[in-house]
Amino acid sequence: MTSVPTLTTTFTPSPSCLSDYYIWKQDDGWNFNSLGPQPTPACLPSGWDSASTAYFSPGICPSGYSAACSTVVHIHTVSETRATCCPSGYACQSATDWPWYTDHPCTYAAANTETWKYTSTTSGGWYTGTTRARRDANAYGISIRWQAGDTIAPTAISSGYDADFFSENGYTFCSLIV
Repeated sequence: MTSVPTLTTTFTPSPSCLSDYYIWKQDDGWNFNSLGPQPTPACLPSGWDSASTAYFSPGICPSGYSAACSTVVHIHTVSETRATCCPSGYACQSATDWPWYTDHPCTYAAANTETWKYTSTTSGGWYTGTTRARRDANAYGISIRWQAGDTIAPTAISSGYDADFFSENGYTFCSLIV
């Protein structure tokens, strides 16, 4: 059995991971817009895996990310919170009909047309450009899980969170408010 990695200290990605946009040309003619480059150690915490079943436990969201969606699962007497951390301002994908949704569970849909820079590929290699369009994009997400008994110091909780710690029936709980 493979051990599950933990993410209990705040990982801070390189600034370009949360600001640079990429347009990936697909073989079927579609373009795929992504925040940040392909996965690199500068952008994602050690132990991150793009598989939809991969997660950190216990885990906290990296700096510049927030829990975009979460659910509580009850397994016998244990309750576990499962969340997807997305770049701030991004939401969890609700559709599953595009191939990139499996490893890019976060999405952003701009309200208006705007001018933005991007990096893309052609048969000749990489190039940068500027476009005026809606800046819709997808992003890698980071799946985290935690249980009431997990101990994460309040100072380790990522920016964007308020935490409320309380005890009940001998357990310490951490309620994260996004």
